[in-house]
Amino acid sequence: MDREDFERHFRLISESLKRENSDVTTSGRPKIGKIGIGFIAANEICNVMRIISTKRDSNELLNVAINFEIMRQDISDRRRDNTQLATADYTGVTETTELDAHYTHIFLEDIRGEAQAILSGVGATGEGYGTRSLYGLNPTSVRKILLDANVNSWSHFDAYSKNILEIGLNVPVSYQADWYPSEYSNVFKNTKTVRAS
Repeated sequence: MDREDFERHFRLISESLKRENSDVTTSGRPKIGKIGIGFIAANEICNVMRIISTKRDSNELLNVAINFEIMRQDISDRRRDNTQLATADYTGVTETTELDAHYTHIFLEDIRGEAQAILSGVGATGEGYGTRSLYGLNPTSVRKILLDANVNSWSHFDAYSKNILEIGLNVPVSYQADWYPSEYSNVFKNTKTVRAS
């Protein structure tokens, strides 16, 4: 994206323009999100989100830092012109880059709370966390670990892995057929399983 795209898409919350032309990407993948609040979820895990982006066929490099501190203020202090809520302050610059550069990098800075343990302790153990990690493993290896008879609680996993397991159980995604061991078929008999493509 360039500066104009950033200002158009990220200036206001509760508005998303990503579905203006279609509900699917050019490759046919359904677009997720529709009300423009997904990006501010980063507020829960960091104080600053930095976006460095270029746009195809442009030599403009956008470098923006979004400071979420304002979002933690009382709602009355965030109200603007009696209609909109301030979402975050941002500062940025545009620079010049190579014309064939095309990417978006997002960096979370000043990580907050438990997210520090989850993100910095990937694969490492810490107080209150188990010794196993699912980080970087392929699906076959993850399945093998989860089927291990000695693993009977998420307390066996590091903070990253526990977080991934919790997300996996709470996000409506398609599961592969027979994703659970056959001995649990009675437990899941009324659960509709959608084959992942």
